[in-house]
Amino acid sequence: MMAMKTGQANDEEMVRMAFRVLDRDGSGTITSAEFRHLMTNIGDKLSATEVEMLIGEADKDGDGHLDYEEFVTLMTSN
Repeated sequence: MMAMKTGQANDEEMVRMAFRVLDRDGSGTITSAEFRHLMTNIGDKLSATEVEMLIGEADKDGDGHLDYEEFVTLMTSN
């Protein structure tokens, strides 16, 4: 998806910042609704179906939320 290639330290900080922005309540997770809003309105503007597929692949524990590790994996995968 958004693979980190150059300036890895800067890219990691960008992913951290993005997570903090999306984690509005500071719970340490991003809800599927928050992620869906991001991906359908900003950036690549994916369809709702594409977003659900991404969430399904990234949400390894199946709790309906993306924790930081799941988010990093999603944002750094090809």
